[in-house]
Amino acid sequence: MSVTLRAKVAVLGGRAVGKTALTQMFQSKGKLFPKNYKLTSGMDVVVAPVPIEGTDAIVELFVCDVSGHQIFSDMVTQLLDNVNLVILVYDQSSRDSFEACAEGLKLLMGVPSNKGKSMRGVLVGNKHDLVGHVNYDADGDGTV
Repeated sequence: MSVTLRAKVAVLGGRAVGKTALTQMFQSKGKLFPKNYKLTSGMDVVVAPVPIEGTDAIVELFVCDVSGHQIFSDMVTQLLDNVNLVILVYDQSSRDSFEACAEGLKLLMGVPSNKGKSMRGVLVGNKHDLVGHVNYDADGDGTV
């Protein structure tokens, strides 16, 4: 008899850091990489079944790609209700996007159903191919 577990995963980060590309690559098992930028309106949800090796269990991950645009900020707290895991994404060529991860985590933990939870997650540095091609202050000392 197969066992199915479910988990809600919030994918958070600033706008245009690659959350949607990461989510789509995960769902398609690496076969679909979006070539064009697409604004996420509020939240996109994909369901990705992950079999647990050596068991008959499957974990259905409800991966919630949450918009990083400020215009959707009013609805974000409702969308982040009862999250089990978090993926914080930042653009490695942007120090600001890295620092914004703390705000995303603070927002997530401020949702009443998430308060007091021990939240597990990962921090993903995306767009490594842009490092060195974009001028940014990597160490925050004011010089590029």
